[in-house]
Parts: sequence; C-alpha cells; structure tokens
Amino acid sequence: MGLDLAEVVMDLEDAFAIQIPPDEPIDSPPTVGGIIALVRRRLGPANRDQLIERQVFLRLQRAIAALPDGPQRLRPSDPVALSTAGPVTGATLRERWRDVELAAGLDLPPLGRHPVGWMVGLGLLGAGIAMVFVSPLGGLVLLGSGACALGAKPDRSLRPPPGTMADLTRTVLARNVKRLARQHGPLPDRLVERMVIEIIANRLAKDPATITPASRLVQDLGAG
Repeated sequence: MGLDLAEVVMDLEDAFAIQIPPDEPIDSPPTVGGIIALVRRRLGPANRDQLIERQVFLRLQRAIAALPDGPQRLRPSDPVALSTAGPVTGATLRERWRDVELAAGLDLPPLGRHPVGWMVGLGLLGAGIAMVFVSPLGGLVLLGSGACALGAKPDRSLRPPPGTMADLTRTVLARNVKRLARQHGPLPDRLVERMVIEIIANRLAKDPATITPASRLVQDLGAG
C-alpha cells in the first residue's frame, strides 16, 4: 500500500469513524469503487444522520481550506479558524465567511459580535448619565463617547461562532435540514459514494467532478 493510499485510508477512518485493518482486501489495481465498497463493508447498516453530519463537516473543511492561508484539514475538535496567519476580523472576516458559505453550498450562522466594544460603550453611557448631574459638560462628553463606542465601525467587533468545528457542523446541519434532505434523499449509499470521492479528491488535490467509481487511484489519479 503506497503512502497516498495509506493516508486516504486514515482519512476514511476519521470521516466515517470506522477501523480498516491493514489486511482488508482492496481490489488491484485499487479503484475508487473498490474503496467505496470497502467503506460500505466496514460501516454495516448505514446511519443516515451520522453520514449527513460528516458530509457537512467535510464540506466546511474543504471550503475553509480553499481560502487564502486557510487552515488545511481542520479536525472536528479544532476551534473554528479561517486563516493560519492569525485571527481574522472586520470586513475580511465577513468576506471569508461569505466565501465559505458559497463554497460549501450551505447556510452558515451569522457572525457574532465581540462583547468588549458593547460593554465599553454601555459603561461610558452609564458614567455619562451619572456625571451629567455633577458636571453637565463632562457628562455630555461621556455620553457622546459611549454612543461612538456602540456605533462606530461595527465590523471590527465581528467574530466567528465560538466553539469547535464539530460545534459549527451541528449548527450548520440544524440550519440546513430541508436543503440536505432534498440533496441526499433516502439513499445513504449514494452519500457514502459522494463522501469517499470528496475525501480522495481532497487528499490527492483533484477535482471531485473528475472522479468516478471506475477511476484508478494510481494510473488515473496519480496516487503514490
């Protein structure tokens, strides 16, 4: 088993929460269809809800990896991050969030706002109200500063939803139940095939649209 194929197997184990023994038979030469059959054997009776949740995670993972400096191969336990260069804020965060939404083809939750700016603004307003009875001019200055803190440059307070990729996956799944039901229907086997193709495409840097069950991993897809 070559290195690429071994890594594909590990990716499949992570994605489907299965164990594939080293001696598990794989067709020769290995094909995408053979890998799909292998996964179906190890899954047993398919749990449709779990498969759809894993499909949502893979779509989010792939969309984030496609961003400039996007983290590659985020795991479910990793915090939500949209850049390896550090935290992304403001308009850049808004644009990246929209790009992930479009690439994943899913409705994402709205971005949250960091509470610090609001807390400072409310604190200044409270101090201004108290001060206005002692020093009207000073009170007005504090009230004006509080209003500015609450209203100025709201994009700077934007932040991704807190939590891990698993948390984001569950939230996105809940927001897209009807859409996913239309896409996947009652056929878990079709979903398994689609997920395996996307995992192989992600590992080998190929376009999923060019991969079919008949594709050979080595000869057609260049797996080493």
